[in-house]
Amino acid sequence: TTALARLRQFLEERGFRVFIAPEAATTLWSHGMSLADLKSEADVLCFQVKLMQLQIFYEDMFAELAERTGQRSVVLCDRGTMDGK
Repeated sequence: TTALARLRQFLEERGFRVFIAPEAATTLWSHGMSLADLKSEADVLCFQVKLMQLQIFYEDMFAELAERTGQRSVVLCDRGTMDGK
Protein backbone atom coordinates (compact mmCIF):
# COMPACT_ATOMS: atom_id res chain seq x y z
CA THR A 1 0.00 0.00 0.00
CA THR A 2 1.01 3.61 -0.35
CA ALA A 3 1.15 4.13 3.41
CA LEU A 4 3.37 1.09 3.83
CA ALA A 5 5.76 2.29 1.13
CA ARG A 6 5.94 5.77 2.66
CA LEU A 7 6.54 4.38 6.14
CA ARG A 8 9.25 2.08 4.80
CA GLN A 9 10.99 4.98 3.07
CA PHE A 10 10.67 7.16 6.19
CA LEU A 11 12.28 4.47 8.38
CA GLU A 12 15.01 3.58 5.89
CA GLU A 13 15.98 7.26 5.59
CA ARG A 14 16.53 7.20 9.34
CA GLY A 15 18.81 4.19 9.24
CA PHE A 16 16.41 1.37 9.99
CA ARG A 17 16.45 -1.93 8.18
CA VAL A 18 12.82 -2.54 7.20
CA PHE A 19 11.20 -5.93 6.75
CA ILE A 20 7.61 -6.35 5.60
CA ALA A 21 5.65 -9.44 6.60
CA PRO A 22 3.17 -10.18 3.80
CA GLU A 23 -0.55 -10.63 4.28
CA ALA A 24 -1.30 -14.36 4.59
CA ALA A 25 -4.73 -14.09 2.96
CA THR A 26 -3.25 -12.55 -0.19
CA THR A 27 -0.73 -15.38 -0.34
CA LEU A 28 -3.49 -17.98 -0.15
CA TRP A 29 -5.86 -16.27 -2.61
CA SER A 30 -3.12 -15.67 -5.17
CA HIS A 31 -1.94 -19.28 -4.99
CA GLY A 32 -5.16 -21.14 -5.65
CA MET A 33 -7.42 -20.78 -2.61
CA SER A 34 -11.02 -19.84 -3.36
CA LEU A 35 -14.10 -19.07 -1.29
CA ALA A 36 -15.80 -21.83 -3.29
CA ASP A 37 -13.51 -24.29 -1.47
CA LEU A 38 -15.17 -23.47 1.86
CA LYS A 39 -18.31 -25.58 1.74
CA SER A 40 -19.11 -25.94 5.43
CA GLU A 41 -18.67 -24.13 8.72
CA ALA A 42 -15.91 -26.61 9.53
CA ASP A 43 -14.13 -25.62 6.30
CA VAL A 44 -14.42 -21.93 7.17
CA LEU A 45 -13.13 -22.54 10.69
CA CYS A 46 -10.22 -24.63 9.39
CA PHE A 47 -9.38 -21.93 6.85
CA GLN A 48 -9.43 -19.19 9.51
CA VAL A 49 -7.18 -21.22 11.82
CA LYS A 50 -4.71 -21.96 9.02
CA LEU A 51 -4.79 -18.33 7.91
CA MET A 52 -3.98 -17.15 11.41
CA GLN A 53 -1.21 -19.74 11.80
CA LEU A 54 0.37 -18.63 8.52
CA GLN A 55 0.16 -14.95 9.48
CA ILE A 56 1.76 -15.65 12.86
CA PHE A 57 4.48 -17.66 11.11
CA TYR A 58 5.23 -14.75 8.75
CA GLU A 59 5.37 -12.25 11.61
CA ASP A 60 7.57 -14.45 13.81
CA MET A 61 9.88 -15.36 10.93
CA PHE A 62 10.50 -11.75 9.89
CA ALA A 63 10.97 -10.68 13.52
CA GLU A 64 13.60 -13.37 14.05
CA LEU A 65 15.38 -12.63 10.78
CA ALA A 66 15.36 -8.90 11.53
CA GLU A 67 16.83 -9.52 14.96
CA ARG A 68 19.57 -11.71 13.49
CA THR A 69 20.84 -8.90 11.25
CA GLY A 70 22.17 -7.10 14.31
CA GLN A 71 20.96 -3.86 12.77
CA ARG A 72 18.30 -1.45 13.96
CA SER A 73 15.34 -3.13 12.34
CA VAL A 74 11.59 -2.74 12.10
CA VAL A 75 9.07 -5.33 10.99
CA LEU A 76 5.97 -3.92 9.33
CA CYS A 77 2.94 -6.08 8.64
CA ASP A 78 0.91 -5.71 5.48
CA ARG A 79 -2.14 -6.66 7.52
CA GLY A 80 -1.35 -8.60 10.62
CA THR A 81 -2.76 -11.23 12.92
CA MET A 82 -4.74 -8.59 14.82
CA ASP A 83 -6.55 -7.64 11.59
CA GLY A 84 -8.22 -11.07 11.42
CA LYS A 85 -11.88 -11.49 12.17
